[in-house]
Amino acid sequence: MKIKREDIVDIIIGEVAAINDLNSTDYDTDLSDLGVDSLDRNSIFLDLEENFNVEFSDDEVDNLNTINKIAVFINDSEN
Repeated sequence: MKIKREDIVDIIIGEVAAINDLNSTDYDTDLSDLGVDSLDRNSIFLDLEENFNVEFSDDEVDNLNTINKIAVFINDSEN
């Protein structure tokens, strides 16, 4: 089952209250440019792991720096 980007966006919005309107953001924008710091990233990836039954290594977390990259990774993990 393919995970929708919007479901991933919902989790990121839930973790990063400082991002007011992520839905109008380019999904290729680096998370750090959206105001996501290292603590936010940890929370986001923990939430994604729980919600989508996927695991991220430290290297993967470092390289998955946009919503599109995260979505592709999660969807590829299901296959």
